[in-house]
Amino acid sequence: MIADLNTKLGTYEGDLASMNELRRKLQIKRDAEAKIKRLTKLFNPKDVEILLTPDSDVILRMKSLNFRSGSAVIPPNTYSMIDHAAESMVLFADRAVRVEGHTDSVGANLFNQKLSERRAEAVKSYLMEKMQGQRVVQAVGFGEEKPIQNNETAQGREKNRRIDIVLLVPRS
Repeated sequence: MIADLNTKLGTYEGDLASMNELRRKLQIKRDAEAKIKRLTKLFNPKDVEILLTPDSDVILRMKSLNFRSGSAVIPPNTYSMIDHAAESMVLFADRAVRVEGHTDSVGANLFNQKLSERRAEAVKSYLMEKMQGQRVVQAVGFGEEKPIQNNETAQGREKNRRIDIVLLVPRS
């Protein structure tokens, strides 16, 4: 009888731990949603798409940060957009930051991989300068692995030459 009660108690404790974890995740999601509402005032929706992943990571998809084909030079007309991304990083101060570089499918895979890394590093360097080194920012290149548009059209390739700035939920 005592063994049965101990088993039930263990089950209840496990259930309680699961419910507390779900509560924590829900609170993180609610906090992110509230902050995203504030972010929408910083960005023109034509320039930046703000996405919330199922894990509550926030993605700033820099739609108007379209690099010229083969280039890792940040177009000067996009500096203010990246400045706003730096402001977003302040709003999500508890989150790690990952800058993801992407390319279209034109050219060799290895070239595109290195190009995406250079693009991510260029944006990372710009952000670090803006933040005066106060944040750790990781840069990752994905090459042509994660297209968001069809690479068969010039417009699709342009959209795939992009940067995503990911504000990562702290993992417990």
